[in-house]
Amino acid sequence: MGRIAFFGRLEERKGLRPFTAALNALAPSLLEGIELEFLGMPTARWSPEHVLGLLSKSTIQALARVSFETKLEQQEALTRLSRQGTLAMIMSLEDNSPNTVYECLERGIPFIASCRGGTGELIATEDRDRVLCEPTTEGMA
Repeated sequence: MGRIAFFGRLEERKGLRPFTAALNALAPSLLEGIELEFLGMPTARWSPEHVLGLLSKSTIQALARVSFETKLEQQEALTRLSRQGTLAMIMSLEDNSPNTVYECLERGIPFIASCRGGTGELIATEDRDRVLCEPTTEGMA
């Protein structure tokens, strides 16, 4: 079973809105059997319930599971991301030098990240097309 993990605080500037819209834009058959996990602290405006409310009924039904881990320490979150079959999604709209990308690179954690900010400078030129995307609904989907 595969797992997609949104890695970052639950907030607008981390790309939650286009990320959830991208999931909703995918054919439900592409999500069947996939677990979706949000790894990050909630914020005043972005509770787990609010994020869950952005996912369509068909998206939720297609996914094997949706979960939120909002109280993990850094090492605990990285351990979860290191589980086999996990793809980290780092969709920040504006980070100049995202620590989450550094952490995934250091530990060999597979990820797809937003091409915004300084992320592209951390990725080898030949890998950029494979691991970077525009932080839009279309780019993430």
